[in-house]
Amino acid sequence: MRPMNSFPEHYLKAFYARDPRYDGLFFTGVISTGIYCRPVCRARKPKRENCRFFTSPAEAEQSGFRPCLICRPELAPGASTQPAAVPGALSTPAVSERHHRRLVKQCTGVTPRQWQRTQQLLLAKQLLTDTRLAITDVAFASGFSSLRRFNQLFKERYQLTPSALRRDSGEQGQACSDWIQLSLGYRPPYRWPEMLGFLKARAVAGVEWIDDHSYHRTLRAGKQVGEIRVQQHPSADRLLVAVSANLLAHLSDILSLSRAVFDTDAQPDAITEDLVTGALPGDFANTGHGLRLPGSYSGFELAVRAILGQQITVKAASTLSQRFSDRFCAPYQGIHPQLTRQPLAASTIAHSSVDEIASLGIIARRAQAIIDLARLVDAGTLQLTPGSHAEQVIQLLQSIKGIGPWTAHYVAMRALAWPDAFPKEDVVLQKALGGVSARQAEAMSLSWRPWRSYACLHLWNSLNAKQ
Repeated sequence: MRPMNSFPEHYLKAFYARDPRYDGLFFTGVISTGIYCRPVCRARKPKRENCRFFTSPAEAEQSGFRPCLICRPELAPGASTQPAAVPGALSTPAVSERHHRRLVKQCTGVTPRQWQRTQQLLLAKQLLTDTRLAITDVAFASGFSSLRRFNQLFKERYQLTPSALRRDSGEQGQACSDWIQLSLGYRPPYRWPEMLGFLKARAVAGVEWIDDHSYHRTLRAGKQVGEIRVQQHPSADRLLVAVSANLLAHLSDILSLSRAVFDTDAQPDAITEDLVTGALPGDFANTGHGLRLPGSYSGFELAVRAILGQQITVKAASTLSQRFSDRFCAPYQGIHPQLTRQPLAASTIAHSSVDEIASLGIIARRAQAIIDLARLVDAGTLQLTPGSHAEQVIQLLQSIKGIGPWTAHYVAMRALAWPDAFPKEDVVLQKALGGVSARQAEAMSLSWRPWRSYACLHLWNSLNAKQ
């Protein structure tokens, strides 16, 4: 446990003020109750001498505290110190297991195994509260291979059995149906209409469908193909993520990916402060505060879409993308009739020919680039997932003939959820910056690091562009 006085004084002020800007950045253990809370907890605040501060739920639980049933720490947005966000910790082959453990311990205060166990228990707690899934299903959906071990660890950590927690939470979970719906917290504000608008303009027809309020798509997890729906909660700082029941076994991974796709762990105040200080053109404080990076549930699908969109309009790229999915995505029939195609599989494209792809109106050079990309992804050589080492991925992408810096940075921005991507060759960015050259745009962008991806979104929006 970190010494209590090692935490900034403004954390203490944020805790007593219930400041949502700090939600998920720290947790407060109360020694008089044995419970730990989020800063936004509406329960009566304890005396200062009874408070202990922690950087993560795992650290609080390893120190003997159990989660509050009122503020529900499992709903808090993540912090940038989560293991998946440690640079290279989970995705760079050169990082040894020992160094990985050291990085995670430094950032979260616990070992990777302790962190994972806490995440599993918190997911189980959320499922017990928000659904009526059988306890056996809750255990396996949370990543436990043994029901007995799940019950034992749950009782040891939370001093309640799973069934007792469900009863004591006082919540009426949703009845089991075609969907399992859970929440992902975020720090306000969140520009949800802008997020939906960006995704809608680039949707892969049949695979994705966006209406005025929700994002829908087909999703492959393991050998299963199902659906996901994401909406903004009408009154709380949360997104509602509904996953089709056949994907229950992969729920933990899907929720983790959803955090990256919808950028729920972003810290809007920190981003805005740095971009305003960095003299980003336009009134970012008013028009950009709360922007989130739109990610992708399939990095390969996103990269193909980026190649198809080289040097043409977004509308034209959408037309090509629809032809591509109609030709290469397997049929799908599920809950929503608008979703008619399974996600694009790299293995399918890896075994396709240039002529097959070119017959859709795609020039041969790009068709070959798509095949080369698919082969790298299918072989596992190229990982287009959040948390992958951005510089290495960009370098590998640019080794493919037909993929240049613009495409590589765009893919890094969205598939890798990299906050510092900057496709300086983008003509709309150059126009938004006053008609500068790529070299000039790069020089201007240096003061916006490490948030250049957010600067790109803002500059694109400033010209009402759909890139």
